[in-house]
Amino acid sequence: MFDTLKTAKTIREARTKKNMTQMELSDLMGVSYQAVSNWERGISMPDISKLTLLSEVLGIGIEEILGGDKEKSTVVEKVLKEESVNLEEIETIAPIVPPLTMEKVVEKEKEKGKVSLSSLCAIAPFIDSSVLEEILETINDVNIDDLVALAPFLESEQIYKLAMKSEGQKLSSLVALAPFLEGEQIASIAEKCETEGDMSSLTALAPFMESEDISKMFKSMMEKGKIDSFEGVGFFCHMDEDEIDEIFEKAIKNHDIDLMVSLAPFSDDDDIGEKVVKMVKSGEYKVSEIVPLCPFMDEDYMKDLVKAAIKNGDVSSLSEIGRFL
Repeated sequence: MFDTLKTAKTIREARTKKNMTQMELSDLMGVSYQAVSNWERGISMPDISKLTLLSEVLGIGIEEILGGDKEKSTVVEKVLKEESVNLEEIETIAPIVPPLTMEKVVEKEKEKGKVSLSSLCAIAPFIDSSVLEEILETINDVNIDDLVALAPFLESEQIYKLAMKSEGQKLSSLVALAPFLEGEQIASIAEKCETEGDMSSLTALAPFMESEDISKMFKSMMEKGKIDSFEGVGFFCHMDEDEIDEIFEKAIKNHDIDLMVSLAPFSDDDDIGEKVVKMVKSGEYKVSEIVPLCPFMDEDYMKDLVKAAIKNGDVSSLSEIGRFL
């Protein structure tokens, strides 16, 4: 890219040597005063179509205006003379090339079969999104790293469609696309992760998934024995309270203390206390079994457990519960 500050200094010094004001330069260039001010502050670069006139008005060469970069000035000369340039050349001066000129170059390169995702990465910000999408329709060789770089300039549907062409790519590489995809698209990738048993990728996708999808997937994996209660922690923090409560109730029915303990940090203290006391009073659970849940309960419910332990003559449980009072 260009060293805009170097160009800014060159234009400013050349103008002052000509004893010319910014307003006078803007009149001669046929641009606004603000445009000249932006050039001299390094905020923007002169459009390529203005370089020849700017060179003549200031009495300096185009190469000097471009910071002494001979390679870039050579490409600029080619474009001004409407000579053929390739993608590699045009990307070096992309910020100052009009979109239509850029699109013509891309179209010619596409006809030659020389356009790839990697070659589009550098010029994507400078061409119309509809043109970019049209070009991408013809690309079959998809590298996820290149697609991630292009993602900010594409619609989610286009990203997902290209991602599905990435044969042989690891599912973990698709996770980087999650911020640019919609809920249903992310859920589809998550299903692939579940099928292949890729838990690390699935956990990484969780922050971008709908809470309902996370809950549905977790319950499905639990039923299939694909995930244990401790692995589920990576999902619980992204679920709604109602979904956590539903899983907690199932854990109670299944006598799954480990799952309840894993769910506890994401549940309401009062809800846990109420459930635990009910579990003990119903006779389905011994006080000693639910001790691991004590750290997540309010004091009032703990007192109820103490009463239950005394009633049952469970001295060992009393000692355990006492540590949390």
